Amino acid sequence: MLITAIPPRSRTGSFGGFLMDWCARRRADLGPVTARTAVARVLPRGRRGATAVEFALVFPIFMLFTGMIMENGILLFQQAMLDNATADAARLIRTGQIQLAGGAATPFTTQLCNDVGLLIPCANIQYNVRAAATFAGLSNTVTTDGNGKLTNTQFTPGTPGQDVLVQVAWNRPYIIPWVGNIVSSSGSSLMISTIAFRNELYQ
Repeated sequence: MLITAIPPRSRTGSFGGFLMDWCARRRADLGPVTARTAVARVLPRGRRGATAVEFALVFPIFMLFTGMIMENGILLFQQAMLDNATADAARLIRTGQIQLAGGAATPFTTQLCNDVGLLIPCANIQYNVRAAATFAGLSNTVTTDGNGKLTNTQFTPGTPGQDVLVQVAWNRPYIIPWVGNIVSSSGSSLMISTIAFRNELYQ
């Protein structure tokens, strides 16, 4: 449908006539008004909901990246704590303090629990300590069961001059569940710290 402008008629002498003449000239300047041009003139003004729609599209992606950054940051911090705790507990074996005290694992686990603090539950820490005459006789292969627990574990601190392998692990659940579901099918990951050394010639 095409709407053409009506030629202006002289309406001088009154404000109403002046207004009608101005409207007619304005319509002529805009050109013919069709259904397409009428819609095009109206649509750009209806943007009141655009911000809400854009926010709804971007917000889930933003939360995903934010959650993964936070989760990985906490994971790296806990891994550093586990590494430090393993090194401190292994020092008790290397210097012979545990062997001279009877060879029980109690001082070893106590040192681990004191170092990890509250961020890693002490009751869930697993360890595997093996000794051999040479490093070639030690295997650092990690085997777990269906629940993420270490299998074939033992506590053998060794004798003076023997080589020792210490492994400390924690099956860490993800703090943000939906991040854990994306990264791991079980919702948890096995954190492990390994250290190998030769016992000192203590007496």
